[in-house]
Amino acid sequence: MLAGSRSQSNAPGFESDVFFGLLKELRQNNIMLLLKALEASGYLRRSEETEFPCLELAANGSRFLQSDDHSIRLAIPELYQRVSERAGKKKIAASGKIRFAADNMDVNELALLEHLRQHRRKLAMEQGVPAYCILTDASLKDFAAKKPRKLADCVAVHGIGHAKLHTVVPSFLKTMQEWLENQ
Repeated sequence: MLAGSRSQSNAPGFESDVFFGLLKELRQNNIMLLLKALEASGYLRRSEETEFPCLELAANGSRFLQSDDHSIRLAIPELYQRVSERAGKKKIAASGKIRFAADNMDVNELALLEHLRQHRRKLAMEQGVPAYCILTDASLKDFAAKKPRKLADCVAVHGIGHAKLHTVVPSFLKTMQEWLENQ
């Protein structure tokens, strides 16, 4: 429904619903990532009162709708869009390209990855260098997936050599361990 699919499995009348096609510029797998992140954050929950799997508003979702602050920070990868030209008109279509190729990452790993990205951004600002000079996206993804516990374990993380091992990696280890303890 959110994707604007007009398949035969949809009940008649969905097309007139205000939410029909609301997220049509995103691919279905990206919509699923968004819904999983909202569920993991307590904004949505799976309904137990329906015959088919459905989502309903959870406690955080109710508080969000009643509050004046209408912004949510979710731990999901950034979704890119591409602009395609067709018959002289610009149309925005979802590319499905995700910054951190989150194919095999669960919501907790994505949350850790976002936390590590924020730490990298802070370090980059402090040192006055681009973020990729601290650690690349591929290194951060591998770091979040492997969750090394000791400095020696970090050698197995993609893109970490002797220099980074003794300069930036200790702060990432500390940040990750603090994040894991708070989960």
